[in-house]
Amino acid sequence: MSLQKPKPVLKQMFDKLDKIMNIFISMRSIHTIPRFDRIWRIEGGVSMRSKVVIMCVTGLFLLLGLNGLASSQPSELATKVGDDTCDITIEYTTAYPGTGAWVTVWMKNPVAVTGYNFQLTIINNPALARFFCDTSGYYCFIDTTGCSASVFPTMSCECLENGMGAHTYAFGDTEEIPPDTNYRCLFKIRMDVCCIPDIDTNRSAIISLVPGFSYLVDRLGHLLPFRHQPGELFVWWSVPGDASDDSLANAGDVVFLLNYLFMHGPEPCVCEAADCNNDSAIDIRDIICMINYLFVRGPAPLPGSVSCRHEDCWSK
Repeated sequence: MSLQKPKPVLKQMFDKLDKIMNIFISMRSIHTIPRFDRIWRIEGGVSMRSKVVIMCVTGLFLLLGLNGLASSQPSELATKVGDDTCDITIEYTTAYPGTGAWVTVWMKNPVAVTGYNFQLTIINNPALARFFCDTSGYYCFIDTTGCSASVFPTMSCECLENGMGAHTYAFGDTEEIPPDTNYRCLFKIRMDVCCIPDIDTNRSAIISLVPGFSYLVDRLGHLLPFRHQPGELFVWWSVPGDASDDSLANAGDVVFLLNYLFMHGPEPCVCEAADCNNDSAIDIRDIICMINYLFVRGPAPLPGSVSCRHEDCWSK
């Protein structure tokens, strides 16, 4: 038994259209339309003109259908490019005046990363914060504990422009950060916060990567596309009575004020915090105010009204 060779798909379709057209034309005995007969029927079959029209209409619908399918489904290349895009986000961080703060850089990488080179900068309010530098002023501080960058054996962090910027990079020979579609800590960088007076209202600094000087690489050394979200460092107002700048009002502040007033000790970071009784001065009465509050259940320290600015406002 020989198998019948299947007809091409388009020929089968036009054969079916021929049959449908013939059935429709045979109904003219009920509704006679001579002109319809002259146009569409020639010697018992469907005319070439009708076939051409049907082919054009069918082709139009096919093109529209394929175009709609293409527009509704992204191509494999577009999907691949989208999947390769990493996300770098700098965390929103808060700190108290005159203290240090660790700012976390987060990364979501759908593909493996074998190295990075970042340049960070403070794009506004440089008098509020800076990157913490060592005594030489050359190196900054990076912490990778529990972070993805800990896999890299080679790492460096350099201060730029007296702490207004930082350049950090890391890479490995065979080491790489495996793909992860969730955000993970990449590294933490230390920031230094100024002793900003409470009367200042501009209390935030924006930390951002520098475009053109920041990139990620894969195992072949190719640059990986990434999106970047800058972060913000916000500095709180001081705690009333906190002369020692440890964000607490306790006996240590009494000792700090005694050293400052009578032993030539360091000046309070935020003078408003040391003005316990809010009389626009830092003197022995503030020590008595703190002792009454801590040991005699006296009134709580008030936000001070005395303000001062330091020539060197950075944390020690």
